[in-house]
Amino acid sequence: MDVREKGLPDNTAQIVVCENNFHGKTTTIVSFSIDPEAKNHYGPFMPEFIVIPYNDAGALEEVLNENTTIVGFIIFSN
Repeated sequence: MDVREKGLPDNTAQIVVCENNFHGKTTTIVSFSIDPEAKNHYGPFMPEFIVIPYNDAGALEEVLNENTTIVGFIIFSN
């Protein structure tokens, strides 16, 4: 969904991601990492990522119901 389509103010869109993911090592991707080796001592990081447990449909449902600014969901399994 396009952020403009959803009618969100600028810089308020959020993306939901799963824990224990790996999508590379750019600062945007590392922003939602939970791996201290990948994240500690680096930055600045991109804001507005919401991290939920992998394979937890209830957590996804809860975060979607509680946040009206979500525009995406990235899922990856190691």
